Amino acid sequence: MKHPYPWKYPEGLEEYIKPTYFADSDSKEIQNSLTEILNGVKTSKEAAIKIYYFVRDEIKFATGDVGLKASQTLKIKKGPSLLKGSLMIAMLRTVGIPARYCLIDADEKKVRGIVDDLSVLVVSLVSPDSKKSCCFAHNPASIS
Repeated sequence: MKHPYPWKYPEGLEEYIKPTYFADSDSKEIQNSLTEILNGVKTSKEAAIKIYYFVRDEIKFATGDVGLKASQTLKIKKGPSLLKGSLMIAMLRTVGIPARYCLIDADEKKVRGIVDDLSVLVVSLVSPDSKKSCCFAHNPASIS
């Protein structure tokens, strides 16, 4: 996928920048929204941070249908964690930042007090060296 940004993704991670049915990074709506969101961004790190804050702050947490595409979530500006994660993954992939779903199975007794709600979605930014992956976590209980 060709993107207009000056950074390149590492070789071998093509799978993590391809659009999928739910993370439809080839959507015109997503591409157009990123033009505004990423205005003035110079690095992939800045882009990832702006995308994270956009999804966190502009897409409201709401229960509902989990069968929507990322572009549909962007249009209605709300959704559960899974849909917010799909939107974030689609946006990252659109700008050439490899990203994937990463689900965790947390033992409630071990994480009680660390997170208020066990509905935690983790989006993993993939790196060639798995020891250096970066994750963004979204906990709906932290949304006001």
